[in-house]
Amino acid sequence: ATHDVRHHAVQPDDCARWLAATGPMLHLVVLVGFRYGKCTEGIAASLPSLWIVTVDACHLPGGNVVCVLFSDEQPGFVAGYLAGLVTSSRTVAVVGGIPTPQVQKLFNAFILGARAACPECYVEGVCVDSFFNATNALAVTDYLVGSLGADVVFGCGGLTGSFAIAHAVSLGARVIGFDADEYFTTFAGASPTVRDHVLTSVVKRVDIAVQLAVSMFL
Repeated sequence: ATHDVRHHAVQPDDCARWLAATGPMLHLVVLVGFRYGKCTEGIAASLPSLWIVTVDACHLPGGNVVCVLFSDEQPGFVAGYLAGLVTSSRTVAVVGGIPTPQVQKLFNAFILGARAACPECYVEGVCVDSFFNATNALAVTDYLVGSLGADVVFGCGGLTGSFAIAHAVSLGARVIGFDADEYFTTFAGASPTVRDHVLTSVVKRVDIAVQLAVSMFL
C-alpha cells in the first residue's frame, strides 16, 4: 500500500499545539527525542484515532501512545570496557550533556565498564549544562585530557559531546562518539591520522526503531 509520509520540524514547546491542529488529519505520528516526552500529555486522549509513537521518551504510555526506548546502559558499558582495555595512561573520561535519564545511564555505564576492564584505572566524568555548549565542552576537555591525562574520552552529550571529542583528538586522546558514527560525521574530511583516533561510536538505531514502529500500524 502507498502511504502519505511527511516530515515536520516542530519545536518541543510547540508540539502539543501542532498535534492538536494536525493530529485529526493523521493516522500515525512519530516523535523522536526525549524532549518530546511530555508532548502527549493532555492531548493524546482527545485524538483517539491517532497513534502516537514517542522514541527515546516515555510519558503517560497507554491508550494510543506507544513508547520506544533504548537500553542505553548496555552500549555505554561496552564503550567503557573498550576504553579500559585500550588506555595507556590508565585514565579515561566521559563528557555528558544535560544529565537526562538517558545521559545518566550512558554516563554511569561507561564508568562501570571502564572499571570492569581496568580496575586500577581512574575514571572521571563531567556533565555540561547544555547539549550545544562548545565553550564549556572545550574547557572540560582541557581539564580531562590536559590536566588529568585521560587518553580515551567518550562524548555523550549531543553537539557538546562532539565538540569535546574533537578537541580531545586535537590534544592527542582517542575517542568514542555517540548518536551517529562520528568517524563519518564529526571527523568527516579530517586526515586519516586524525580519524584513526576514533575508536568507535555508540549508535542508537533510531531508523530501525521508527521502521518497526511504523510497520505495527501501517
